[in-house]
Amino acid sequence: MIKKASVRVCAALLALMLIAASLMTAFADIQSHMDDTAAVFTNPEQYSSIESKLEQSSEKTGWNILFHSVGKGYKGDSLKNYADNYLNQNGLSGNALLYVYDSVSKKSKILTAGEVDKYFDHTDRLDDMVDKLEPYTKKGDIAGAVMKFGDEAVAVYNMGKPVLFVESLKHFGVIAGLIGVAAGVIFFFVTKSRYKNMGKSGTYDLAANSSANLEDVEDTFVTQHTTVRTIQKSSSGGGSSGGSTSSGHASRDF
Repeated sequence: MIKKASVRVCAALLALMLIAASLMTAFADIQSHMDDTAAVFTNPEQYSSIESKLEQSSEKTGWNILFHSVGKGYKGDSLKNYADNYLNQNGLSGNALLYVYDSVSKKSKILTAGEVDKYFDHTDRLDDMVDKLEPYTKKGDIAGAVMKFGDEAVAVYNMGKPVLFVESLKHFGVIAGLIGVAAGVIFFFVTKSRYKNMGKSGTYDLAANSSANLEDVEDTFVTQHTTVRTIQKSSSGGGSSGGSTSSGHASRDF
C-alpha cells in the first residue's frame, strides 16, 4: 500500500512539473515575441536573428518586447486600437513594448504598456526611438528597424525611470538659464546706477527738516470670545477612483 501511495504521489508531482514546464515555455515565447502574421520575413535565418535580438533585449530588461506584423491596411488610430487589442488579448497590457507593422499601409507604431510606461512617460524617449528607426523604415528595411528597436529598448531601460524635475530641465533648462542670466545682468546694472552716488552728494538733513511728536498710548485687553465651528465631511457618495491603466499608454506611429 505504501509503495502504491508513493507511486501516486510521484505521478502527481510529475504531472505538476510538466504543467509548470509548459507554462514556463509559453511565458518564454511571450517574453520575446515574433508574431509575423503578414509574413514580412520569409528568410528563416533573418527571422531567427531578429527573434534572438528580441530575446536578448527581453532578458536584459525584463520587459515583454514584441514585434507583430499585420496586413490589414491599418494606420493612425486604427493601428493603435488594433495594437491595444492585441496586447490585451495576449495578456501583455501590464508590461510590454510592442512594435506593430502593417505590411499594406506600410505604417508602424510603437506602444508601451504597464510597467514600461514608467520609462517613457513625460520624456522624449519614444520620439527619439522612432527617429532612430525611421531611416530603416523609409528605405523598406523592416528587419533593420526591428533590430534597432531591440537595441533602443535596452538603451532606454539602462537610462532608468525618469526624474520629472530633470526631464523638465532638459526641456526648459537652457531657455530658463538664459533668461535668468539676462535678468541678473539687468538687475545688477540698474541697481548699480541707482546707488552709485549714495553718500556723496544730495544728502538730506533729516534732523533739521523734520519733527516728531511721540505720545504714550495704552491698550487695555478686556476679553476675547472665540467661536469654533466644525464642518463634517459627507462620507456618502462615490469616492475618487484611481487612474485606470490601459495598454499602449505611450504610442508613436511612423
